[in-house]
Amino acid sequence: MGDLKDVFSLQLFFAFVVPGIIATYVRAQFLTGRIPSAKDNIFEIVVLSTIYYSVFIVLIHPLIDTIHYRLYRDAAWIALTIVGPAVFGIALGVAAQRHYFARIAARFDLSLVHVVPTAWDWCFSNLKSGCFVMVTLTDERTVAGYYGTNSFSSSDGGERDLYLEEEWDWEAEQGWKERPERVGILIPGREIKFVEIWHPSKEQIDVK
Repeated sequence: MGDLKDVFSLQLFFAFVVPGIIATYVRAQFLTGRIPSAKDNIFEIVVLSTIYYSVFIVLIHPLIDTIHYRLYRDAAWIALTIVGPAVFGIALGVAAQRHYFARIAARFDLSLVHVVPTAWDWCFSNLKSGCFVMVTLTDERTVAGYYGTNSFSSSDGGERDLYLEEEWDWEAEQGWKERPERVGILIPGREIKFVEIWHPSKEQIDVK
């Protein structure tokens, strides 16, 4: 009897927890990259699993029932439990990144709590490469540089460090000036006071 209970508990775990965990993980890759622990986030995981099943089961279950070979049917159910939640997570991540839910709510004069917890996460998750960044340090010095595809902003809430792939010079009169040598710079989060970000016009860039 104990073995039957263990099997049943395992089935419940795969049915109502695994899809939510997969969807949460995939969605996080479009937002902060951080995955909350299942213990602290169990309610959201179960809710996501329930929503996933309510949408996908209606669409896919009739197709699975038409499969006559046991091996193919089992593979289809595995795909429904693993691949389907990944697709669901991608859809949620894209929707959150493009603000689809917020736009729908705004049409009804409603506001939603943002899914991204901090302004840092929101800013850099939406930041397009090819912009310029100026960082004011805690000692009031400034560091300016190019934020491209090889740059990086930390998604770790405990250490907001920033890596700029190219350090540039900036002057109010002359704008952005590329240095003769291309040197990247790593800025520890504890040294950052605030960050300014903008896309300058071609006239503001002096490329040698």
